[in-house]
Amino acid sequence: MEANAVVQSLQKEGIDELFGKLEESLEETFLNIPISKLKVNSYNARKFSENLKDAVKKGKFNSLCASIRKHGYLQAILVRPIDDGFFMIVAGERRYYAGMRIVKEDNLDPESFTIPSVVRRMDDESAYDAMMAENSERDDLTPYEEAESFRERLEKGGNTDDALMDLSVRTGIKPHLIKQKLAWLDMPEQVIEAWKAGNITAGHVQELTRLAEKERVLKFLTEALRERLTIKELRGRITNDAPMLEYAKFDKASCGTCSHNSGLQDSLFMSDEKAKCLNPKCYREKQKKFFSENWANSKAREMFFTNDYRIKDELPAGSYEIIKGDPADRCRECASHVTVLTLHGAIVEGLSRACIGPKSCHADIYLSKKSKSGDSDKVNEFKSKAQKPAKSDAKQCSSVTEMNDKGQEEKKAQRRGLFHREEFYKTIIPQKVEALAVNSPEMVRLIMVALVLASSEAKSLFSEKTGTSFAGDKETYVDRVFSLPKDELLPLLRDMSIVTIMSNTAGTQSYSETSSPKVRHSVAQFLGVDLTKDWFVSKSYLDSLTKDEIVKFGEDEIRNIWKNDKVKAYLEKNHPKKALLALKKGELIDVVLKSGIEIHGMTPDEIVSCG
Repeated sequence: MEANAVVQSLQKEGIDELFGKLEESLEETFLNIPISKLKVNSYNARKFSENLKDAVKKGKFNSLCASIRKHGYLQAILVRPIDDGFFMIVAGERRYYAGMRIVKEDNLDPESFTIPSVVRRMDDESAYDAMMAENSERDDLTPYEEAESFRERLEKGGNTDDALMDLSVRTGIKPHLIKQKLAWLDMPEQVIEAWKAGNITAGHVQELTRLAEKERVLKFLTEALRERLTIKELRGRITNDAPMLEYAKFDKASCGTCSHNSGLQDSLFMSDEKAKCLNPKCYREKQKKFFSENWANSKAREMFFTNDYRIKDELPAGSYEIIKGDPADRCRECASHVTVLTLHGAIVEGLSRACIGPKSCHADIYLSKKSKSGDSDKVNEFKSKAQKPAKSDAKQCSSVTEMNDKGQEEKKAQRRGLFHREEFYKTIIPQKVEALAVNSPEMVRLIMVALVLASSEAKSLFSEKTGTSFAGDKETYVDRVFSLPKDELLPLLRDMSIVTIMSNTAGTQSYSETSSPKVRHSVAQFLGVDLTKDWFVSKSYLDSLTKDEIVKFGEDEIRNIWKNDKVKAYLEKNHPKKALLALKKGELIDVVLKSGIEIHGMTPDEIVSCG
């Protein structure tokens, strides 16, 4: 049946009668179909209601409605026949919804309001392919919409491996990347809402999927939103907050393929950073299990006679007493006689022997043992404080008054003492520091203290590598610096220097007080970096250019990219008989990066002269 005949038949007999008369040989035809006979494709990637939440897209939709009212439909939609005389929309859903709005607002008859349509016989697979092809040619399909489409498609296929491979073949996207996109949809609701609202990108969501605990996901989401972190900055925050796998004492065989091993993710970005565990809870549990199972035969047990261990950042302040010198005989058999470790397994300086039992027991053994005349009274006072009888009300009032007066005097004395001690330190500390050799361990420790106090990035790295609790105050960090073994000083100082210098690298509008682009430029020059030779063309740089700018970039007489033999060969193979300006931006980027040309030294003036 010819297309004109189909239209005439439609006018005479109605669409229900016509539907059954479409000949099998008629694969595609053109019809003006009543809007009442059209149905929306349930697995379209682009969700119309979601699009209208965006002000720009809503404005475009309003313009489309106005255009259809004035000029009618200038482009047909693509549909396929389904059961009961209806047609399912494959491409053109926005034009359908625009018609529905016009029908409703203008009070029109949906049976008479028609939309020009290309009718094509297609099965589910062919319709999905056509839908994806149409979406790929438009630039407003969001990663969220694409991921939702993939999930619905896989659920329809039973979520089997075969369905995944079929989807991969149809979309040209590798299976593991499809799974990655689906993992984005499993993020907490707060992440999904921030993503859909455009407050974070798919790259931010991907970084958050590396975390195993919801609490940490929300913690870093909050930081990303509050500080407007770039993807690179968020990745750095997450990684710096995680323990390093090289310090793990347990068997790390299973870590090699674990999705929370940052080494697997970092390899995608050609990072030299050592692998870290992005699931600290799992790391802590395995580390503690190792310590528990091996403590009885450990060198620490043999050397210090302790019967157990504790992790420093899990011990509440004031919950232990330090045991100096040899332990008493009864302590050697006591379960409360422990060695305090960092999470990485290092013995905390000064806490090789500690008592986590009743303080009265420790006082009875050690204070009375080492007491001079009169000290035993202090021990007895300590032990009997809780047993003193209550005083009368009159005596209590008198006592409270005396205590208040005494307390005021003590506070005054403390303030005075602090002031004059600080005055003394202003003079003596600089003198002592100037007397130190510049390469002495003492000087290194002082530099580390300054970095910890001045740079939040250095502090975070120091905490992670030494097992110092993030809840600790400044004094905690300083004391930890002074207790580090000498052989750990220089490597740690190097890492702290790097993270401080690189804090808040390009990608934000503001920079931390501890560093800046000009600082990094000076450091790079000091280290012998030559931008004209060492800088290389990256995808992120090309992404920042317009299509025309990429063409001009390659036309530069020094770079001369488009006349390079490798580029010509790549173009001939992948885009034969196609002019440069006919290529899409993404295709131009692929030509530069995938043709095999040398991309180092193609440094534009803006990189060298940006200040």
